[in-house]
Amino acid sequence: SQSRYTGLSSLISLNLAGNQLTTLPAGIFAELSSLTDLNLARNQLTILPADIFAGLNALTTLYLNGNQLTTIESRAFAELGNLIQLYLNGNQLTTIESRAFAELGNLIQLYLNDNQLTTLPVDVFNGLGALTSLDLGNNQLTTIASGTFAGLGALRSLHLPGNRLTTIESRAFAGLG
Repeated sequence: SQSRYTGLSSLISLNLAGNQLTTLPAGIFAELSSLTDLNLARNQLTILPADIFAGLNALTTLYLNGNQLTTIESRAFAELGNLIQLYLNGNQLTTIESRAFAELGNLIQLYLNDNQLTTLPVDVFNGLGALTSLDLGNNQLTTIASGTFAGLGALRSLHLPGNRLTTIESRAFAGLG
């Protein structure tokens, strides 16, 4: 289907926050190749369809906070190699699939706080070598497994308050800066 934003290829910021969006058609942002800032916060999104961010190669900031997302699928953000900030806080996330963030090599800040995460796949943060700030506060995490944060050598700030941690394995923080 044709993009609803045809002719807006020079648009750099799009704010759709605080609406009642429940779904977005695949390819809706395909013509917005100059977009650096996309705000979809405080809507009612429950899923991120495959290729929803196709064409957004210049995007550096993505706000998805305050929606009703429950799962982040592998490669959900595959097209977003220049992303620096990703806000997923305040959703209903229970699952983040392995390597969901694998292609976000330039990501510096990741906000996953205020969700319902109970576990994290050991390789969930693979590929995030530039990440300096990770907020996992106010989830329902019970265990931090060995190697969970491996490869996050640039990390300077890790927030884990307000979880249900009972076990932190011996090498849970191995590889941190």
